[in-house]
Amino acid sequence: MKPNYPANWPEIALACKEAADWTCQICGRPSAPGVTNGSAMLAVSHVDHDTENPDARLVVMCSLCHIKWDRGLHLIVIRHKQRRRRRLELGREKKGLRK
Repeated sequence: MKPNYPANWPEIALACKEAADWTCQICGRPSAPGVTNGSAMLAVSHVDHDTENPDARLVVMCSLCHIKWDRGLHLIVIRHKQRRRRRLELGREKKGLRK
């Protein structure tokens, strides 16, 4: 399980999927219990990416909608990692540790 998620996350996610009638709440793509891959796979996502909020706003999404939804967040994380890597490389160059 991912860090910062409640211990009962599997039960919460299942209840959300059942309440959504196993359908993506963004595009309406249907799914079914047990689908574990492909575009019809459902995920429960935090609308505001706040995994520690006990009153989290959750939405059921198919894998395609989930990727689109999280795209902006992933780009921010990638940029942060790239900047950090550059700073570390510059630090090594200043210390003469890099060719």
